[in-house]
Amino acid sequence: MKKPFLILVDSSATNTIELAQMEDVKILPLSIIRSDDKVFEDDNKSINANDIFEMLDQKYHFSTSCTPIGVLHQEVEQGLQEYEKVVILTISGGYSSQFNNALSLKKEFGEEKVIVADTKSFGYALELLIKHLKEMFKKQPTNQEIEKYIDNFHDFTIAVFACENTAGLVASGRLPKIVSAMLKLTKITPIIKSEYKNKSGGVARNMKTAPEKMLSIIAHTWHNNLNPDEIESIAVLHAGLSDEQTEPLRQLAIRTFNLRPEQVVVRHSPSVFLVYVYKNAIGYQIVTKKSKV
Repeated sequence: MKKPFLILVDSSATNTIELAQMEDVKILPLSIIRSDDKVFEDDNKSINANDIFEMLDQKYHFSTSCTPIGVLHQEVEQGLQEYEKVVILTISGGYSSQFNNALSLKKEFGEEKVIVADTKSFGYALELLIKHLKEMFKKQPTNQEIEKYIDNFHDFTIAVFACENTAGLVASGRLPKIVSAMLKLTKITPIIKSEYKNKSGGVARNMKTAPEKMLSIIAHTWHNNLNPDEIESIAVLHAGLSDEQTEPLRQLAIRTFNLRPEQVVVRHSPSVFLVYVYKNAIGYQIVTKKSKV
């Protein structure tokens, strides 16, 4: 007898090593392409965060791409041998064509077997979305109910981040060169707000003041009207920081929103983002119980 649901989530999620240990969850590695055209699977084996930092120091730059369509096809095909239905969670369609590739497999295998909706997100939001879906599956939801839940989940989350080095964002086209040059001259730090796609969230005087600015942007998104019980969790996102460096960021979020300590966690940035934001980047990603729209 087949199991009911398999979740395939790509490596834009945080905590993928732990997620891979969960029952009925499998990770789809995205691709990381180095400037000499060497391709790595984002599987924490062929390349990891330390490897990326070392290569960046060696002046390599990177681009990213989808899970190879053949690999994605194989994972769905194999999954349907053991499971009644496969749910595919991908990085936001605003960042990648991974979502469109998943849609093509939904058409090929049939919408009664493959469930796909644009998460419009990444990172910690996907980590929590998996846990929500596993609880939802216990109530035997319809495919339409699952897709609607995934589609609406973005209304309850947002991410903001800042980085010391904008070279990766410029090289990838995610930040115009002229903007980067102006920022260097004025020595201010751009805050990037991630909602489906990256967009400007404002600026901070420097990286030291960026955390307060980022939390202010989050609060403003909910019209400065979030109480602690309406916040499920906040993740401190970082690129290569120590526990001593992330703890003040965690405490700041606790104080800003008057949260319980367990409501704020720390997560290392997924590798597919490290190649753009570089070492020492910081950010926050919030998941709430209250819609921002």
